[in-house]
Amino acid sequence: MNTKYGLCALLLFVSLTSSAFDGINKCERYQQSSSKIDQLKKLAKKLYYTQDELCLHERIQDIQFEKERRFYQDVQAYESLSLITLHYSDYSCLYIYNLQRKQWLDKENYCYSTL
Repeated sequence: MNTKYGLCALLLFVSLTSSAFDGINKCERYQQSSSKIDQLKKLAKKLYYTQDELCLHERIQDIQFEKERRFYQDVQAYESLSLITLHYSDYSCLYIYNLQRKQWLDKENYCYSTL
């Protein structure tokens, strides 16, 4: 009897974990840019994913990069920011990374509905 329940639990676990990945690599188009791949690795770590889990996740429809420069009073200089948007089917999340300071701007990250 225990073997039967154990097998059912194992099958359920395998089906749930494998269904989270659709096999479409959303990071593939960025393979030529080592800086973007590095940023994707950092984002994956921030979100508690491996890079493959982030790139192959079935709920993520697209990954978009943008650049922005902002003036910082504390150093009297412009700094480059990387804006990474994860597009899901019904919402998107924006994550901002300061390339000079090598830190996430967590207070500015947000998600919004796309419905």
